[in-house]
Amino acid sequence: MKSIGMWKFMKTQYVCTTYFIAAPEDEDEAYQTYRSRMNSLAALNGADVVSVADGLRMEVDQDIWGSLAEQYQIEQEGLYPTGHNLYFVVTVVNLDDSDEVYDRTMEHLIMDDPYVRVDRFPSTVHASTQIML
Repeated sequence: MKSIGMWKFMKTQYVCTTYFIAAPEDEDEAYQTYRSRMNSLAALNGADVVSVADGLRMEVDQDIWGSLAEQYQIEQEGLYPTGHNLYFVVTVVNLDDSDEVYDRTMEHLIMDDPYVRVDRFPSTVHASTQIML
């Protein structure tokens, strides 16, 4: 628990799973993109990165695949992500109990770049809270 003056801020731990699609030949670039985003997240005030994934893992969830394939098609003018795989990485973070900190953290965890029209790795994040013992 952090304190500033007489105010104390509780932290909540989240296990965050980022799912994204990428071509197999882009695995290294995708992982480097993830690690770069985690380095930026580590500098975010109010967010403590507890652990990051040591590599990409493949996933077979058809619902997530379908959603991200649809996102890809919208951004790629109808092109289907043939040959792409669904991957995931898991990140554990402790966050100050603040909507702003949570929102900014989720922006770092998603593989999308807010400054480009077409995302290189369409993604989504699922976050679940953990009880701190």
